[in-house]
Amino acid sequence: MNPEQAKRSELRINIAYDNLEVNALNKQSREMDPAWGVPLPSNKPNSTERKNQIMQSLARGLQSGKVYVFDMNYNVPTSEERQVLSAGFVRSNLDRKSKAFLYWNSQSPQMEGETKNEACYLQEINNSPDTPLDFEYTLKNPPVDNVRAELLYGKRCEGGNKVVIDGKATRSDQLQEILENSEAVKQCRQEIQKGNKLAPVCQKAIESAQVRDQYDIIIGPDGFFEKLWAWVINNLSNLLKKILNVEVTNSRADTVSIRINALPLMVNAVPMAFIRIPKLNLTFPHPMETTMNTQQLTEAVDSMLQNQLEQDSCTLDEHKITTFDKRTFPVTMGAVKHVMLTTYPQQDPDNRKHQMTIPEKMRAAILAEDGDYGTKSVTIYLGNHEVELYKYNNHLQVKVGGQVVEVSQYKSYQGIQNGEVIYEIFVLLDGSIALNSDKYGIHVFYNGEYVQIRVSDQYRNNIRGLCGNFDRNPSNDFLTPQNCILMKPEEFAATYALLQENSQGPVVENKRKAEQAQCHELPSGRHLMRNVISDKEAGRQSTEGKNWGYHQENRMRVHGQNRARDNKQSPEVDGRPDNFQVGQNIIYRTKVVEEGDELCFTTSPVPTCREGTVPVERKSKKYPLYCQMRNEESTSLKRRVENGANPDLSRKPATKSHVFQVPHGACSAA
Repeated sequence: MNPEQAKRSELRINIAYDNLEVNALNKQSREMDPAWGVPLPSNKPNSTERKNQIMQSLARGLQSGKVYVFDMNYNVPTSEERQVLSAGFVRSNLDRKSKAFLYWNSQSPQMEGETKNEACYLQEINNSPDTPLDFEYTLKNPPVDNVRAELLYGKRCEGGNKVVIDGKATRSDQLQEILENSEAVKQCRQEIQKGNKLAPVCQKAIESAQVRDQYDIIIGPDGFFEKLWAWVINNLSNLLKKILNVEVTNSRADTVSIRINALPLMVNAVPMAFIRIPKLNLTFPHPMETTMNTQQLTEAVDSMLQNQLEQDSCTLDEHKITTFDKRTFPVTMGAVKHVMLTTYPQQDPDNRKHQMTIPEKMRAAILAEDGDYGTKSVTIYLGNHEVELYKYNNHLQVKVGGQVVEVSQYKSYQGIQNGEVIYEIFVLLDGSIALNSDKYGIHVFYNGEYVQIRVSDQYRNNIRGLCGNFDRNPSNDFLTPQNCILMKPEEFAATYALLQENSQGPVVENKRKAEQAQCHELPSGRHLMRNVISDKEAGRQSTEGKNWGYHQENRMRVHGQNRARDNKQSPEVDGRPDNFQVGQNIIYRTKVVEEGDELCFTTSPVPTCREGTVPVERKSKKYPLYCQMRNEESTSLKRRVENGANPDLSRKPATKSHVFQVPHGACSAA
């Protein structure tokens, strides 16, 4: 092989990457013309100009976001063509938009910049944001996501063929009617009348009201596609008339309209699709073949809503907290900050005598306290960044580092460090405030009276506080900083109170009782730290010599005057202070489900009555499953579970789910 032949046989790949922050410091991107248009970038290989053109085009019209661009070109051996490929993406929380751009061309290596074929694709999606704190607003305002896409292709994108796609996803009138009459919505409204606006059933109803089940797509072909449509339609229409007894129309439109009703698919029935193309209207399945009537569909959807897996979140309302593991208990904070959530170092699996360092992107904590007239204030620590959300004179306020900042639906505030956006604060359509931190994997929603916290899966088994330990097991959520499980919610809550010298109210007495309460340890095999909250935070004399979790300076930083405390006692949840107390004869066991050639295991233990007892009441609940092919390893795990083991499968990927009948409340002697 001579040098020239060797050169031709080489696979050459050049890859480049870049990004651009769109924020208040980058005024150029914000002030560009927001008009829609597919960018026509440079067609040269290894083009820095093309990367910049793509980033600037995607940033156009946005007030915030981060643009990512990827560029590559390569020569395939034995091919006489060089391939050029670029891709860009941006998402904006404030503008509620995401954009994507793809560029491709093929050209001769000997004639750089002279393309043989070229394609440019731009897509923009406008999303309806979640409003997780206002059920009535969410139900009355259907979510609407709009998408527009444009494909240019040919020898050059400019002047070539074009295909335009417009789409919309929303909640159908049928689903709206079903939701209005569903048991979940009825129960939620009953809870709202009692003052429980964020009861678990309301959170489930809110999530259900945000479902999009109707999809409308319009495709406008041009050039080659127009001829292709004509050929397909002429041949397909004659066939469909014979097979499906469809109606053929005289429509001459050159667009294809598709409407898909995915509601039946949500309940494992066949979805409805209506397709309108020139000369043809097609409904699939045929209306005469639809098997589910409205009543059956309503019952199926209602059952689905009752058993659906809820989103991992921790919620604080006027008098109660619902943990990440869905345990609800009463709480009264008064004017004393309480730790809702904080990270702690895990044990080193290679050396049980040492603790692992908390990653920088997980050094976070969230504190909360009661304010005046049923309000709440929240303090969020992300590394060295401090944000306070509170209500003053009936207006939501934001403080960053002790200074008031302005946010609205049209103006966000970004916490920036070394050119990187650490977090962003903005106002949602229902007037509530959202704080999003992709870096830390934390999202907080706040409306003055209620707080909802969502965290990424990296925090599973890595947090403590009033939000629980996030291990999918509600029975151990009352885990104190000293790693004891307490029985009384008021005593548990007091262990996470950050008392000051002048602190007063029931929390002081409850903390004293908690220190004297009996310590119930977790089951064997669960290694935990000795302590996960500092002596200073717990109101003790300092005995610890090092920090953990978020930075010590940030933990005790307090701005503004204390607001009046609210010492009003809250009622017990469901008539009892604790839904999972020892003595209710409920234990937790990993369950095995055999499905064909697979063995599936629940990723979290399932509540079960102790031997010799039966449930007072049952309910259906869906649990995620981790599945393996039936082999020696999975069979061995099955035997361990059947012998009473509860392996920690919380970090395993869940690929299926199964509905179990579980005890609701307590179990009594058979």
